[in-house]
Amino acid sequence: MNMKRICGMILYHYRWFKYGDPSPVLVDQRKSPEVINTKFKISVLLKYIVLFKRTIISMYGIHSQLLNEAKVLIPDKLLDSSATGSNYHKYSINNLWKNAFSVIDKEHGHIRAEISCCCEGMYFFIGKSLLSDSKGYLLISIESGSYKKTLFTKHFEALHQNWDLFFYSFEQNEKEMFQENGYLDFSWKTDSAPKRIFITPPIYKKSKKQNKIVVFVADGVCPIDLGVYGSEIKTPNIDALFSEGAVFLNSFSQSNWTLPTFASMATSLYPSQHNIVNPNGPIRTLSRDELTLAEILRNEGFVTYGDFAHRRCNQSLGHHRGYDSFYYKQHTNDGDNMSKQISRAINFYRNIKGVSLFMFIHFFDTHSPYHFFSEGLVDKYLLIPKSVKYYMGKTLNGTGESEQHGFIKDRYIKKLLQLDNRLHEFIDELSNDPEATIFFTSDHGTSFSKLEADTLVDSNIRTPFMVYSNKFQIERGEFRNMVESSIDLLPTITSLLGVDNGAQRSGSSVYNSDLSLNSKEYALSESVYKEKYKLKITDINGSHVVISSNRNEQSYEIDLNNFNITSYNTGKDRAIEYGRKLITYIEKSRLNKELKNSLCKAVDNFP
Repeated sequence: MNMKRICGMILYHYRWFKYGDPSPVLVDQRKSPEVINTKFKISVLLKYIVLFKRTIISMYGIHSQLLNEAKVLIPDKLLDSSATGSNYHKYSINNLWKNAFSVIDKEHGHIRAEISCCCEGMYFFIGKSLLSDSKGYLLISIESGSYKKTLFTKHFEALHQNWDLFFYSFEQNEKEMFQENGYLDFSWKTDSAPKRIFITPPIYKKSKKQNKIVVFVADGVCPIDLGVYGSEIKTPNIDALFSEGAVFLNSFSQSNWTLPTFASMATSLYPSQHNIVNPNGPIRTLSRDELTLAEILRNEGFVTYGDFAHRRCNQSLGHHRGYDSFYYKQHTNDGDNMSKQISRAINFYRNIKGVSLFMFIHFFDTHSPYHFFSEGLVDKYLLIPKSVKYYMGKTLNGTGESEQHGFIKDRYIKKLLQLDNRLHEFIDELSNDPEATIFFTSDHGTSFSKLEADTLVDSNIRTPFMVYSNKFQIERGEFRNMVESSIDLLPTITSLLGVDNGAQRSGSSVYNSDLSLNSKEYALSESVYKEKYKLKITDINGSHVVISSNRNEQSYEIDLNNFNITSYNTGKDRAIEYGRKLITYIEKSRLNKELKNSLCKAVDNFP
């Protein structure tokens, strides 16, 4: 190391420790005529205490990142490809997980892809993490038959500490040759091993038009707060898009909180079937006996992208499965996590062309504690002295005043309006894409009352469910058909695409094969929590019944012999008529057989 570099490093650390900034800015500030020197000073002790605190926080963040990047996940299977080596896993860099090969055991490797149609080119990512070596080089080449070509040689120091996206456009003779040979070998080589560099399997850009499915899930959003559902609150970008699509007025989630509903969205199973319901017990993951929505679409050739913002739907629970790119980071308190998510999604959408694309984006900003955004407006609640978290506790405990309740609701509405504003650019681009189909829903609703917080009241389970499509000729307008939003999402998407018959699923598509509407008349919602099991059946006329029993939290077994009807509203139906309807709804549902039999007995002599 030469003397100039040593001096530079010393100066860098001196500035960092003395001024908190390694650049010359704060040094120049001391001499600038623009700076006024006053008697206001910070003690040296305080300055170093603050500096030490920030250093510890920074080191903790780096430590967490190192721990995360040192772990690997079970990868998604290679499709239409074969590869050498056993270093294929799902790796994380900067919270973004990808299926990739790691140059650890061997300094070279290759993947052979079957080429059955004309391809325009290929995309691939090269990843470099905090633990990666910065010395050496990487050589990428392609081969088919007697043809071989080196695409590039890249020095490691030229790679970013991230996933770098590359695209190689095939020449005309290459397109013809690869299709004629029926395969293409994609190879990599480094100067030596081990090198913690990651290479993803190539994504091949096709010449024919492809499907694009985008799902937005806004956590805790109630349909009554969206303009397109008739609210006085206007969400202009969401309203404008889905007023030209299908708006379902009777949509209900299959539980009243995030953990079970996200598992239901991934698998189209009721909470009592997948049993991912215990927040603090032993970890239970999505069963590998059931393909997730992302796995189904990936198997059909879709490039899959997921961005999740809460620990109830992270990779440890299996939610990474099927996603070529899976971004998970716990929602932060900067108040604008949604902007980063949308920016990432737009960049991915714009960069990856000529492929079928599935994107699933979960926003948590619309869920309490509604972190304040620095550019947000504090208007009539300027004098409220404490935080949302404090008042959420008081309101949920029934001690909050009406002004405090209004403050919390105001913050929720502002986050919803902020989301609508942030989605403007993405919605505008999607609405002009002839291949795009867009879904907007929520995992559950929101109630600000302690008496209702853990129950299956309407405000907790009624969700928006909207569809807009340029690709499919779906009927536009408002529809009263019942939708079980958590379990109907998967079969609706697969039905539109004509893949996976979903016979083993509990949900059903809102569309029939001819794109006419499915005339479902009921929705089931479950609360499977600790030692209680509750089932709510809601019908198209607004009538409902709640049936409850006990359960064993350890074995997940429900007591099938002691069901009780705890509340009901028969609407305009007579009790005996409504009882017959309930039996019909239960029998039509795809709950487990033993549970259905016990529920039918419980309502046989309704009420």
